[in-house]
Amino acid sequence: MYTFVLVVDSANHLFTAEKIAERVGNPNVEADGRSVVESPNGPRDGWIAVSAFNSEGYDYPEENYEILKAAIATAQMDKPLPFLIEGRDTNTSLANDLLTSLDVNTKTIIDNDHGIIAELPVFKKLAEMGIDWLHQESLPHFD
Repeated sequence: MYTFVLVVDSANHLFTAEKIAERVGNPNVEADGRSVVESPNGPRDGWIAVSAFNSEGYDYPEENYEILKAAIATAQMDKPLPFLIEGRDTNTSLANDLLTSLDVNTKTIIDNDHGIIAELPVFKKLAEMGIDWLHQESLPHFD
């Protein structure tokens, strides 16, 4: 299972949990607005859920929140919009599919919940290198 925070700059784009989930499949939108996409073979093979992120409703360490706020400021996001992404990729790659669907021209920050808070191109590079970016605890040296 994995969890990560995705923050997108919504200044020029419409982002909702459903729109983000649609990037990897046909989401089921739950009553609370959480959008869930299951593998064609069912949730045992994999699923991904996207919901609006509120750090107060999630066990999010204050230290991480401060680092995330600093990253948002550094990226100069006009309208940062955070989402909580949860899922399991048993026989799927929904997290990687979502990552590759994101446009590097839209300011995006990810907190992988394992020690890395960085902009989207960093995570795309990790994925291209075959590194498990969802569980990576520190950044490798990039040449």
